[in-house]
Amino acid sequence: MEAHYLDIWCELEGLALYWDCGAGDFSMCDDPERGAELVGLVGFMVLATLQELKKRDVLTPSNRIPNLGYILSIMICCGWNRGRELSDEYMDCVPWVYRVMDVAHEAGIVIAGARGYERVAEEIGSEEADGKTPELVKKWEKSVFSTKKQIALLQLDHHDDMTLPVAFIIGGGPRIGHAVAAAFVKDGYRVALGRRNLAASEGLPGVTPVAVDVSNPSSVETAFAEVEGSLGVPSVVVYNAAALTFPPEQGDPFSVPPDAFTRDTAVNVASGYAALHYATRAWKKTRQGGAGGVFIATGNVTPFYPNPFATTLGAGKAGLVHLIQIANQELKDGGDRFYFVSQVTEEGNPVRYEGVEAAAHGQVYSDIVKGGAGKSSWDVRFSVGKDGSIAYQKG
Repeated sequence: MEAHYLDIWCELEGLALYWDCGAGDFSMCDDPERGAELVGLVGFMVLATLQELKKRDVLTPSNRIPNLGYILSIMICCGWNRGRELSDEYMDCVPWVYRVMDVAHEAGIVIAGARGYERVAEEIGSEEADGKTPELVKKWEKSVFSTKKQIALLQLDHHDDMTLPVAFIIGGGPRIGHAVAAAFVKDGYRVALGRRNLAASEGLPGVTPVAVDVSNPSSVETAFAEVEGSLGVPSVVVYNAAALTFPPEQGDPFSVPPDAFTRDTAVNVASGYAALHYATRAWKKTRQGGAGGVFIATGNVTPFYPNPFATTLGAGKAGLVHLIQIANQELKDGGDRFYFVSQVTEEGNPVRYEGVEAAAHGQVYSDIVKGGAGKSSWDVRFSVGKDGSIAYQKG
């Protein structure tokens, strides 16, 4: 399983604080060769971490790591100062600081905050800086660094920090499913994305694909067991699956074959019920006085605006609305929250398929979990302006 980027960052953050408090001095030794190896390995770890953050598109000024520039300033100061204590023959362990500063500058990251950083930055910037030769600087370029990546990261790709929250999205399509997953990854969640076609979601940063077939409600149980076993109990569950069979005879909403209605109902409401069942069982077992779980169903307004073309979808969503309502009625005292979320037009009407804004769903779901939306009702409706702005509407 791929590590979440915050797992990786915490490793570097811990090392920086350990070094900065002076405890790192005891890690050094009288053997300058060994000391140089340690300084060099730290450099590889810093650059490996930055490469991972860049690969996951979070090495940006607006990232969710508020102390990024501060931690980098600590590592640069420590690496520079300790490296300069060594004899000249071991100066090849130091030039990684130049590469770190270049990578941060390219990403727009401001490095500052560590004690003595201004002095160190001035020394590093001088033409006569120690180790600042083309040959040594080139050693720390990306092409060379990548060969050392596994050494520096050790086994971080398999590291699993069970303290990070988990979100489980059932119905991981390329539009809303992927957008919601990206939003929760950005919020610091480890995300499980449940769908039949796992290959279509492989490689998404911070996301673990999980096999689930929502046409078969029993597969939801298996998927929950897999998520809990590999990531932990999800504190956020999103049911994002839907199915629709159009009536073959125009003007006759009941021309849909009964077996098609049954199949769609399994997706639209039966597996939604299964998701509610296993989510609430898990939350009951793990609740220890903390915040409750959040269940979000991707909806639409067909339960409130009957559409003859959406016989199967509307009936299923109406059933899901009923489940969300009774969940809030009976379980809200335990701290759990349940929502039915629909994108609508600015007039409050249903949105056509081509008008669905996936990224907006991700933002709205994130707002709900954080408590910025859905404070007054389980029925959350939002519209998206031409400029991409989100407006919440009363249901």
